[in-house]
Amino acid sequence: YTFKKFPQLAQWVKRQRYQFKLKSEGKHSTLTDRRQKILDDAEFVWDSHHALWEERFHELLEFKRQFGHCLVPSRHEPNPALAVWTKCQRRQYRLLQQGRQTNITDR
Repeated sequence: YTFKKFPQLAQWVKRQRYQFKLKSEGKHSTLTDRRQKILDDAEFVWDSHHALWEERFHELLEFKRQFGHCLVPSRHEPNPALAVWTKCQRRQYRLLQQGRQTNITDR
């Protein structure tokens, strides 16, 4: 994400995530256990890609609840981001079915 209203905060968040990644890999990191706990207690999102995926997935569930299916039109005006995400998910699934490289994971 880019956060135009608070670019310094966005940069700080990016650094925290990077330091967390280093720490998780057993490399030198400035993220102390104390700082990590404080951020964990504040429900800091360490994996923004996963969080965004979850957010879109819940939007898809709401779409299904509303319309009875998951066939989000490619130009879904109420939620264009859901339309783009759904299109991407379908493309990634097709790649998986073809045995090609994909971003689909087990988690």
